[in-house]
Amino acid sequence: MAETEQRREYYRLEYPVIERPSFVMKERRLEVSDLSERGVALVVTPETPVFPLGFELEGTIAFRHSTPLEVKGRVVRHQPGLICVQLVDQVVPWNNVLAEQRAILKRYSVVG
Repeated sequence: MAETEQRREYYRLEYPVIERPSFVMKERRLEVSDLSERGVALVVTPETPVFPLGFELEGTIAFRHSTPLEVKGRVVRHQPGLICVQLVDQVVPWNNVLAEQRAILKRYSVVG
């Protein structure tokens, strides 16, 4: 039996619910479920407006453990409770990803 392997071009950081950064655009704030250097998954609820595929979003990722980052991206996929946004024109700096990961590991790692 062949082993199923998930291949990703970029490392993806999945956030515990209480550690999620916000994606802030004008007067709307969505939670970031996970992110990579090239994209973010945003939590949507029934009250969230529908963002169709290809819709362009601009906003700021308000990280909890690193510098806020202004980003622009387009909706590339819908999943139950999430929209996936591919960033255009820039990436999330690897330093931000590492700072977030370190903070989460420090807070949630179990020794022993």
